[in-house]
Amino acid sequence: MKIFTASQIHELDQYTIANEPVKSIDLMERAARAMTTAIQQRWDNRTPVVVFAGPGNNGGDALAVARMLLESQYQVQTFIFNVNGKLSPDCHQNLKRLREKWGRTVVEVIQEFDPPQLTFDMLVIDGLFGSGLNKPLAGGFSSLVRYINASDAKVVSLDVPSGLMTEDNTYNVRTNIIRATLTLTLQQPKLSMLFAENQEFIGELSVLDIHLSQKGMDEIDAQYTLIEEAQVRSRMKKRSAFAHKGDMGNALLVAGSYGMAGAAVLAARACLRAGVGKLTIVTPRLNVNILQSSVPEAVLKIDREETIFCEAVSLETFQAMGIGLHESHTLAVGDSIVVWKNVESFSGTPALETDVIDAGKHLYWDDTDLSRGILHVTDTPTGIRHISGQTTQEDAWYTLDGRRLNGRPTTKGIYVRGGKTIGIGF
Repeated sequence: MKIFTASQIHELDQYTIANEPVKSIDLMERAARAMTTAIQQRWDNRTPVVVFAGPGNNGGDALAVARMLLESQYQVQTFIFNVNGKLSPDCHQNLKRLREKWGRTVVEVIQEFDPPQLTFDMLVIDGLFGSGLNKPLAGGFSSLVRYINASDAKVVSLDVPSGLMTEDNTYNVRTNIIRATLTLTLQQPKLSMLFAENQEFIGELSVLDIHLSQKGMDEIDAQYTLIEEAQVRSRMKKRSAFAHKGDMGNALLVAGSYGMAGAAVLAARACLRAGVGKLTIVTPRLNVNILQSSVPEAVLKIDREETIFCEAVSLETFQAMGIGLHESHTLAVGDSIVVWKNVESFSGTPALETDVIDAGKHLYWDDTDLSRGILHVTDTPTGIRHISGQTTQEDAWYTLDGRRLNGRPTTKGIYVRGGKTIGIGF
């Protein structure tokens, strides 16, 4: 799945409007109907609803949702913020539609605003700002966001939590971003929704298909993509009914620092789950009982030392190699040279945990060597900074932005964080 930027989302909307063809107000109606249905599936019409609508198209979505909920006998109070005296055309049209039958439920905020009481049994519809936002919220809108966040009400954000930008939130003011219970985003997740640091604002994420033009999506180039299950399954090799484990690949795993054998167990299980036919684990002697009982199908090559690695391995029979060691527990200068000799003699692309790379950088290899032919693997912000070449910034967007990779475009890395995996430099 392609992940589009805010400008590309707008481009896709316009492509759909021009080529379906469909009027923009009717496309907004389609989106609002999908969001209303999702809300009705979670909250019935006994739930009081307060809608906060901004002056743009996100506000237009919110006004349409308010109208549809009212048509389904929900108790709805709507606030439309028109502080600059200008609404987008579709927002203005939806305000007109709402007022035609439900005018008594609508408050247009131009200057003074007395916020309603928000209680735990209420549902707030956040339609203040959507994917077009390009700067942090300030002034009255930031005060309103903080007021909503301080309440006990459930919050549904339409498309994007107000205040959250779709890509770069490096310099955003995090206290001025809605913390949603549920985010109903349209067509596809936005890039910032895939970053761990933004999870607190998104809550549960539901992606709603509003049938934007598939041809338009195919034609628009995207810098970022989300790999989906169907794509992975299509690349899986078919196995013969008479396949032998020796036919399905031979992998080497060097892992298991003393006191951290669990990491080796997890890595071994992941390797076997990925389809490797035969797995060999090189590990210190004290890990043998743990690994043989946890991953009995793996072959163990036991180092003669009890807690460190000191023996090189013949790599002729292996098609894949992964090394994960904890530097402070395992690697002295001599040990590092053994590990790096293995890396240098391997003809494929080894996957190395960043502690191993750090050891090589300080003790054996230089930066030029590290940027070629190695797949970096990490599950920590420190590790992802190593991959990206950054030294102080932990923001995921900062890492992914190719213009900020400090001249290291050949470095490839995988950052595993919870249920999401980020690939860099591919």
